Amino acid sequence: MHWTKLFHPRTHAKNSSGEEGEKVETASGETNDLVDQVGKLDRVIGRDEEVREVISILSGKTKKNPLLIGEPGVVKLDVVKGLAQMIFRGDVPINLHNVQVRWLDIVHTKDKLKAVLKEVREAQGKVILFVDNIRLALGSEWSMDATDLLQHMIATGQLWCIGGTTLEGYKKLCLEKDAAVNKYFHQVLVTELSVPDTMSILCRLKERYDGVGILDCALVVAVQLSSRYITGCLPNKAINLVDEACVNMIAQLDEIHNLKRKLTQLETDFQSLKKEKDKATVACLVEVKKKLDDLKDKVVFKNKKKKKDTRDEIRRLEAERNNLARAIDLKLAFIKGDDENVTTVGSYEIAEVVSRYIGIPVTKLLRTKIF
Repeated sequence: MHWTKLFHPRTHAKNSSGEEGEKVETASGETNDLVDQVGKLDRVIGRDEEVREVISILSGKTKKNPLLIGEPGVVKLDVVKGLAQMIFRGDVPINLHNVQVRWLDIVHTKDKLKAVLKEVREAQGKVILFVDNIRLALGSEWSMDATDLLQHMIATGQLWCIGGTTLEGYKKLCLEKDAAVNKYFHQVLVTELSVPDTMSILCRLKERYDGVGILDCALVVAVQLSSRYITGCLPNKAINLVDEACVNMIAQLDEIHNLKRKLTQLETDFQSLKKEKDKATVACLVEVKKKLDDLKDKVVFKNKKKKKDTRDEIRRLEAERNNLARAIDLKLAFIKGDDENVTTVGSYEIAEVVSRYIGIPVTKLLRTKIF
């Protein structure tokens, strides 16, 4: 179970050193308290309209429980984070002041739901609870006592519930719990983010991978190729592409570093063995020399291949007028790449990931025009 307090304004007091506040024990036995981290959350992008609609529903007299309906990948949780940030700033009606915002991920909470609801009830109605995949909590898959308790608390106003579900989940929920859904929930459609908003979110990723630089062209291509070839919704599918490309790059960097460490060790062994003259040592020396040469060839090959791929990409980009800016970015990264501790993810690395998924050659993918 994941039971996380996203926001509690009454205890939000960051000390002068910027240290995190104390952690709070939850019904799950976990201590994932994000009370003092609200100010550190990234600004929610592209969800202003949905956040305003949720605030309006929560402030209404009837149907005070929003139901976020959106396909996987649209990041419905961002709407809830946006709400928490608005409450933190005080940009909400007075009835939402001093209200906690919590998130319950019920993927594995069948046995814990009642304990969580007990905690919420003890908060005396000052809780907004986000229940992702709410169909499981209200549907027949769960024990009836926990389901009835959740419905009772919603009906009696002991908590505000923000539900999350897909369109298919909503249809099934209406079949199973038509009266409860129509009486207590107000639908909020969470659509796929636009390309500009997705680009803004991706730009935040550029500083999150140690030793890996992410070029602007990589972000553009991630949005472009994920929109055309990957199932799901923005921004998640583009984020996943960038993340996988960075992880692959880090793995390659680690492999080269490991090879260089082995190379250094073998060179030390080789120098030590050269001082000995007995037959066994001479035979061992020959074997070490062979391993040393093979390892040197591997390191040189990997470095040359990476540089060749980069040069090829630069030449291809320079041949296209509309890609001159990307070529310049790649050239700058290529120069920085002389530092063995820094490597870069460009459009080629993004296309490699997509190519493995769909089987289209990288070069063909990269000939696709940008938006």
